[in-house]
Amino acid sequence: SVITRCFVNSTLFVKAADQLIWDLVAPNAPLTQSAMNSQAFQDFVKANQQLEELCGAIALHLDRDEREEFNSTQEAWCIFRDLAASSYANRWGRGGTIWPTLNSGERRTLTLLRIEELRREFERLQKQRAHFGKAV
Repeated sequence: SVITRCFVNSTLFVKAADQLIWDLVAPNAPLTQSAMNSQAFQDFVKANQQLEELCGAIALHLDRDEREEFNSTQEAWCIFRDLAASSYANRWGRGGTIWPTLNSGERRTLTLLRIEELRREFERLQKQRAHFGKAV
């Protein structure tokens, strides 16, 4: 019947539009939970590498005592980040397959916030060293 054909064609159109929108909003997005877990972890690793590079750059501009203190602070912050991320993942996904995605996502978020904080600190350090005549 005409109504059935219209309904089927409308359904096909809506599915095609949904796929198009999905591809535009989140191209190549993982579709399975294991793929989401893997992608979230890879995103965290990339952010953590950026953090480590920034910490290395900061350390180059510190004297020995400052560097030791900075490294100790950063190690403690990493412990905090990992515990906070686990707590977050436990709160929303304890025992579920989404737990790794939540954990890695929160670790990435906290790491990106730390990067922004340390970038501001690095800029202040560079200005301070330049103001006092120390080469940066």
